[in-house]
Amino acid sequence: MQKDFLSFLKAIFIFSLILSVFIYLASLFFSSVKIDSITWIILSYFFILTLIFHYGLLRSSQGKPQGFIRYYMAATTFKLFVHIIVLSLYCLFNRQEAVRFIITFLIFYVLFTVFEVTLAAKKFKK
Repeated sequence: MQKDFLSFLKAIFIFSLILSVFIYLASLFFSSVKIDSITWIILSYFFILTLIFHYGLLRSSQGKPQGFIRYYMAATTFKLFVHIIVLSLYCLFNRQEAVRFIITFLIFYVLFTVFEVTLAAKKFKK
């Protein structure tokens, strides 16, 4: 499990670094794109949440297959609720930036979900 987690850690660092470079370049070359600290916080939020989720996924795969399935379903539901709470609270207290926040959040959500599912499918393809 340790080797699998270190492999995932390397992959998520590279993925996040590529996203960071892209965000930085977009902020330099496109004046209409507003990149601020919130964008970097959202990136960090998804990085940490994905890392924690995948660690639990690797731990749950050590036991029975039913445990893995239960963990995956429960963790996915929990993450969805956390995302809804974060979106709701931010938009409630920052109404003037709500649309930009939601769009940025959605983009990162899709990118990290595709990344996570792709790596999980490769790892657990049995």
